[in-house]
Amino acid sequence: MYSAFGRRLVRILMLEPCGNSAERQHSHPYRTNRKIALRCAAIVWFTGCSFSATAVHSQSVNKIIALPTDLNGVWHLEYIRYKKVRVQYKIHCAHPDGMISEWEVIAAIPPDLPQQKIHSSHIFIYDRDVLDGVSHTVGDENQTIFDVVCPPRLVGQDDQLEATVQHEITYSMRKLVPGNAITHVKNLSASEQRFCLKETAEINFRAPEFQQFLTRNDLRRHLDESTLTFGRRVHHFVRAYMRYNREARFEDTSIVKDSKTRIGHCGNYSRMVVGIMRASDIPARLLFGHWLIVGKAQVGGQPHTEAEFFAPGIGWVLSDTSVSVPTGGWKPGWNIEEGFASEETGFIAFNLQGPLLLPTHDFGIQKQYHLQGIYTPAVGGDWQKMKIESTLQITELP
Repeated sequence: MYSAFGRRLVRILMLEPCGNSAERQHSHPYRTNRKIALRCAAIVWFTGCSFSATAVHSQSVNKIIALPTDLNGVWHLEYIRYKKVRVQYKIHCAHPDGMISEWEVIAAIPPDLPQQKIHSSHIFIYDRDVLDGVSHTVGDENQTIFDVVCPPRLVGQDDQLEATVQHEITYSMRKLVPGNAITHVKNLSASEQRFCLKETAEINFRAPEFQQFLTRNDLRRHLDESTLTFGRRVHHFVRAYMRYNREARFEDTSIVKDSKTRIGHCGNYSRMVVGIMRASDIPARLLFGHWLIVGKAQVGGQPHTEAEFFAPGIGWVLSDTSVSVPTGGWKPGWNIEEGFASEETGFIAFNLQGPLLLPTHDFGIQKQYHLQGIYTPAVGGDWQKMKIESTLQITELP
């Protein structure tokens, strides 16, 4: 069910948006094939695995501005302070057999970005602050995570876990405006360049099939195009080319498959942008997180994925190609410009560029494509009997 604002906007656009509360609340267990009676893995994934290309933003602060066709001139990004918020992601797990010997809790610590400043991050297990000594980095992107191993709490016959990850963040809205920036935009370091230009199994832009796809659709940067102009052309292409389906496969697939099926959700849309930009030697990255929706706690939160590319002298430019996408994809009269460069509402990135390879204590390396909440390997018991509740609540601070 859409909000009153959403229904009004839909009537204005005469479009049916996709993405709904069921999608945002949907999550999947991460299944393991270890079937040992007294020591089997209950791997529960609270990361909001279904991505959401939310149809309507209920807290818009920027109007979509009409940009000129030629963006080869001088532009810069303005950052306007939006909100300081407290983000709380809570989980409660219960297992009825009393067989759990330990829980492991892994949660992402959001990175500092131009649009988000992280003031503090804490993890609470059974209401106890266990921040000290449990954070470390993983992967070449230096993603910082909490990683805690804790005993279960016995309540009646249930082995239970209660965990909360809490962050205080100041978020600023980006807006693309003409003219020179007041402050100098630093170029990327050599390591940042490598990270944002690398080919992966999922973003396999050097594959011959994808190179042919780029040629057929004229998706290489022209000599007379600025990074910004080319980025917008890619943004328009992906929004018009792809067909939205929230059930589309993301894990263990790639942009080569996306280019053939043309079907995906926000994760597929965004990695397509990243792949095309990297193929023209333009740094680009994925951002996994949640919409900044202030209010009551929401089951599973509001998970979403966006793309960014780096434009020299401008900085990281947003390309959210699945925002407000109509059911079935592009339709005449639809605003294809939306989601480019300027934001309408806040989005908190929990990590950059999945998948993360997490070194768990009991199960070795586990691949997590989008760690947007809490990941909990548990030793003992039967995962099919696990009772799980997870909520995300964002509260505005003074």
